[in-house]
Amino acid sequence: VSEVYELPVRLYNASRILQRVRVLPPASAHFSVSLVQYPGDDGLVAPGMYCEFTVRFLPDTLADYEEVLHVATEHGVMSIPLLARRLPPNLTIPDAIDVGDCFVNDRRTVVLPCKNEGGRGRFILVPDSEWPDPPEDIAGRSGALLPPFVVTPSQWELGPGESIDVTVDFAPEEHGLLERGFRLVCDNCSVHAYSVRGHALIPSLQLCSIDTLPIPRPLSDALRPSTALAFQPIAPGASSRKTLVLKNRTPLGMAYHWEVVHEDTPHTEKEEYLKRHGKVGVTHKVFSVSPAEGNIDPSGTLSLDITFSPTGSVLYHATARLIVHHLPAPDHAAHNDASLPAELLTPGFGAAGHAYRDEEVARVDLRGFGSEVRVIMEPQILMVAERLSVGNTYTRTVKVKNDSGAPTELSWERYPELLYQAVRVVPDRLTLGPHEEKTIKVEIRPKVVAPLVVSIGCDILHASPQSITVMAQVDGPKVRIMESQVDFGLMRMGDCGERFVTVKNVCDVQALYTVSLRDVDTGEVVGESMQMTPTKGHLDSGHTLSIKVKFTPTEPQRTRLVLVLEVESGETQYVSMRAE
Repeated sequence: VSEVYELPVRLYNASRILQRVRVLPPASAHFSVSLVQYPGDDGLVAPGMYCEFTVRFLPDTLADYEEVLHVATEHGVMSIPLLARRLPPNLTIPDAIDVGDCFVNDRRTVVLPCKNEGGRGRFILVPDSEWPDPPEDIAGRSGALLPPFVVTPSQWELGPGESIDVTVDFAPEEHGLLERGFRLVCDNCSVHAYSVRGHALIPSLQLCSIDTLPIPRPLSDALRPSTALAFQPIAPGASSRKTLVLKNRTPLGMAYHWEVVHEDTPHTEKEEYLKRHGKVGVTHKVFSVSPAEGNIDPSGTLSLDITFSPTGSVLYHATARLIVHHLPAPDHAAHNDASLPAELLTPGFGAAGHAYRDEEVARVDLRGFGSEVRVIMEPQILMVAERLSVGNTYTRTVKVKNDSGAPTELSWERYPELLYQAVRVVPDRLTLGPHEEKTIKVEIRPKVVAPLVVSIGCDILHASPQSITVMAQVDGPKVRIMESQVDFGLMRMGDCGERFVTVKNVCDVQALYTVSLRDVDTGEVVGESMQMTPTKGHLDSGHTLSIKVKFTPTEPQRTRLVLVLEVESGETQYVSMRAE
């Protein structure tokens, strides 16, 4: 600018006659023409010769100039176009600048490398809102404000091959797709339009399904879902699981962790529960979420397993909260903080990413009940059809089945054998896995002759006590006298007669017996004229015994006696004895 540029011009006579040339002055004040220099002094240009003049250019701006120079000859007027241009600058900034995605009240910064691949130029950035009449202070600004965007620097100069970094800050205060425009004015008076856009997002999740069942609207439309899960009753020691699928509605990833807060219920506050298990949520936890922490991929889904594992047969309640890390917190931002660029503190901008906090984005109310273990005993009333004998041991079997999904333990009570009928369960302690079935033995050893009715209690872990009742009829030892009568017939005084009484043990236990003779009328024990051997002893099961009876009459008489066979804990047998 303000410099003179000169360009010599030669006009050749291409005709066969002399030509007179006259150059008309340009209309533009930026161009001027010197006097024409002819080959001779006559002002004529011979054929094949040329005349010469100089075109001068004096610009007052760096813009491009165009003019037409008119030359008059003998054959008419010819036009010569005049062009005054410099090599224009060529910047590598894209016409549409996409800043990308950013949470509301956060800040996203994009640095654009700007290289000049053309001629030298100076530039100034003017927002569309101030075009075409920018304010007077535009040249003194350090950055261009296009809320919620800031572009810095707002003016620069680049020579050929030189580059500069252009920074775009995006700090939205409302969600949606936001776009602003600006003009880049060059010192060659060229103007180029640009646009900058960004997508402002609110952190949100969508509840897609629970156990593969899709979630209907309006629950699926909630930006921060809240739902409730109730687990079916299960026995302590078992586990139940439900699967939740959450989707990240935003194209931005989020780091998270779960907080499971166990709450007291009337059941877990009881002293009995506290003594046995402790305080729920402190000494033990019944609800858990897996994975407990991680990252939610941009626009991705997150599959979560929520597990319920009760420790007692009570009602449990908890709240699971999904906490996302490092989310913008506008209510915590200090807008007068000196660490923030001044441009981001003006109206139209969000908190500019100055304050962050962990924030809840989803909540699940959890409830579950620990039910009792279900144990089935078959049969629960054990009725023995056969008659039992005292002293023998009899064995019966009972099937015990755990009809629940948790392990349990069974403990049978024991009775002192001296105080009660000898009935016991073998083994008296038993562990059953989930849905496991075992066979136990019930040993019965009667001790007295009487109806046997015994209930054996069973303590079951995580269940109410049960019992098995044994019912049987107990008999004592059974001994049978094979003869119906013993008759000595007619005997002489002083003679000695012998007879044998056969006794058989017809039961399955040993019999202890005592033999005596009693008078038919008085029932008193007699034994002067009639003796027996043996008079007592034991007889094994199935064996027989011959009792010798010796009769020696001392006087004439009619003898009528009864042989009494007494069996310990058994029935007494009788047989009549007679002699003349």
